[in-house]
Amino acid sequence: MTEWFPIFIGLGENIAIIFFFITLLTKAYPFIVRLHPTNKGIIMGVLFGALSVLGMMVPIPLAEGIIVDIRGVVIAVAALYGGPLAGLLAAAAAGVYRFNLGGIGWFPGIGAIMTATLIGIVFSEWRRGRKPLLRQEFSYALHWNMGLTLAASSLLWFLGLPQGVAWSALVQHIVPILVFYPLATLAFGYLLNYELKGMNTKQRLEESEETYRTLVESSQDFIFSCNPDGVITSVNTKFCLTIGRTRESIVGSKFTDMIAYTNAGKSWEGLLQEMISIGSSVSFEREVVMPDGRGHTYIITLTPVFGPQKSLHSVTGSVHDITGLRRKEKYIERLAYYDALTGLGNVKLLREQLQASMDQYKSSESFAVLFMGVQNFKWVNETKGHIIGEQLLKEISQRLLRCCGARETAIRFGSDEFIVVSDQYHDKDELMRTVGLINSSFEQPFLVNGALIHMNTCIGIAQYPWDGSSPEELIKNANIASYYAKELGVNRFAFFTPTMKDHVMKRSRLEEAMRTALKNNEFSLHYQPQYGTGTGVIRGFEALLRWHHPELGPIPPSDFIPIAEETGLIVPIGEWVLREACLMHSKLLQSSQMHMTMSVNVSAVQLREYDFPERMIAILQDTGMAASCLDLEITESLLMSSFDRCIEVLEQLRGLGVKISLDDFGTGYSSLHYLKRLPIDYLKIDKSFIWDITSETAEQDITESIIELVHKLGLGVVAEGIETGEQLRILERWGCDYVQGYFLSRPIASQVLPEFINDVLERNMNHVEEIAAGQA
Repeated sequence: MTEWFPIFIGLGENIAIIFFFITLLTKAYPFIVRLHPTNKGIIMGVLFGALSVLGMMVPIPLAEGIIVDIRGVVIAVAALYGGPLAGLLAAAAAGVYRFNLGGIGWFPGIGAIMTATLIGIVFSEWRRGRKPLLRQEFSYALHWNMGLTLAASSLLWFLGLPQGVAWSALVQHIVPILVFYPLATLAFGYLLNYELKGMNTKQRLEESEETYRTLVESSQDFIFSCNPDGVITSVNTKFCLTIGRTRESIVGSKFTDMIAYTNAGKSWEGLLQEMISIGSSVSFEREVVMPDGRGHTYIITLTPVFGPQKSLHSVTGSVHDITGLRRKEKYIERLAYYDALTGLGNVKLLREQLQASMDQYKSSESFAVLFMGVQNFKWVNETKGHIIGEQLLKEISQRLLRCCGARETAIRFGSDEFIVVSDQYHDKDELMRTVGLINSSFEQPFLVNGALIHMNTCIGIAQYPWDGSSPEELIKNANIASYYAKELGVNRFAFFTPTMKDHVMKRSRLEEAMRTALKNNEFSLHYQPQYGTGTGVIRGFEALLRWHHPELGPIPPSDFIPIAEETGLIVPIGEWVLREACLMHSKLLQSSQMHMTMSVNVSAVQLREYDFPERMIAILQDTGMAASCLDLEITESLLMSSFDRCIEVLEQLRGLGVKISLDDFGTGYSSLHYLKRLPIDYLKIDKSFIWDITSETAEQDITESIIELVHKLGLGVVAEGIETGEQLRILERWGCDYVQGYFLSRPIASQVLPEFINDVLERNMNHVEEIAAGQA
């Protein structure tokens, strides 16, 4: 029994050394683990090497010169936990010390040290690719097997002892060694693993807490925690900065006192119940007014923290600012539903609103679509520039908005087309109020960049459910009604009726037929002579456009001229009229040597063309007609629709020698102010004033006054529509300069005009006077 006593003493000393080492390593491990892997391996090798040397200083003696200690276990564990470098350094330290000790077992001892190193490295490499040992459950099998392997290698090295000692030592200690090494390896590995894993877990927890703290503090979200009553227990820096209060003043306050919602939602208690019932986070969006008075939109997320028995321990929360996102979404939505230039709704909004109104329709209430076309906008856009045009559209939109009530929506439908949806009106009086406001607003000129621009509109009205069963049909029928309103005059309106469809179809067919007529030469000119009242001499002719359709027959100018002006076809048609009339004048001049003027009606649409003066010059040059023989007749109402541009062009033409006449005087503005500004040579009194001059009516006095006034302005007077000799004599008495009408001559076809000229040369005005006297 006494022979085992030294063994137990040595074993106890080695265990004490191991505990001391583990305590030391535990203290140093937090610093070691942060080192580079190479440096970490060096430090671990030095520490384990020192432990193995200490173990050899208190060996367990087996026989004379033969000792057993924990060096093999320490070196193998060093390689297993610290890596090959740690194992090799620990082996080097132990080997040097064992060599210095000497004795008959020095060679097997060093061999056992190197074998232990190799065993530790093999087991370490076998674990390569798996999680580190400290990140997984302790493996009893791994450490037991490595201990058995160490025991087997140590027993084999016993054979390196002298023959007299080797077999007796091997036989005597085989069982203790086979038990000691596995148990020592298992115990040492377990203690080391337990302590280091605890330190590793603590360190990772501290790192995780530091990372979390850093993330929370650097987060741009408000992050807070509170107790189940909503009393804040901690907040991050962003929360303090945004609220504008210190952390100390916030902690202890209720969350609902810190965040003031502008839109109602669940109470704090309701949110707690929802979190408890679902057992996870809840998120909701709220509008919040911040201390600076500005509104923000936040996504608030509350996460429950449960204690034992699933009781709510606390609540953590984050408040994420999505104000910018919501603004972008609103901007995108506005782009989708509103016109970028005017701010009015667009076609998509119109269709959705009409469909919604149809879905919510009540028989006691109706709604209507007011289709509004703005006249002359194209001319403004082309002559004054797109910037002025865009500003004008904005001004029109603002006026339109001022005309709309709470149940009306203004829409920009096209470039110069607008729609007002009048929703939930009870009778037409409500609807007519809006129509009246819109028309009244267009009576005043628009001030754009210091310039006054007169605009006109026409409004077509379609009502649900009588005028359409779908948004598209309502819009189409309101548009049809607007065409009809345009024909009634400026700033007029019309309710849709089914018969208007036929009217629009007729207009459409006429438009297409006019395009064909230009190609097929279906147009022709007739010429009505104008006579001097004092001399009886033909002053000249007015070229009148006629259209004989191969299927429809003669089509009155009053039917197709307005359509031509609206569609722009008047430009090529008007140019053809000018060229044909100038050619006819040149032919008549050559054949009769008779000095005369050629009057041609010109539309304001033609005058608005930027190159009209140049085209006019080219026609005069091509036809050989003198500019002084050409008299352009401008309609008063059309002239006023684009006054400034027309004045500019007329002055250019007068500079060339072309005469200008104001046609249909009395049917438009009839303003002396405008008359004085117009660069004209003649004024044509409309036939509506001529018809009643033979009776004692107001028209008689008005017509006489017009002639007197125009003469005082230095202008010539032409009266049209003379149908009786009495009308002719009265106009002569009043001093009218020139006359024309059916009484004197009907319009003459171009084919027989030369013959008519020859006949006129043989007659004189006295013959005409005799005819007049006979009818009187």
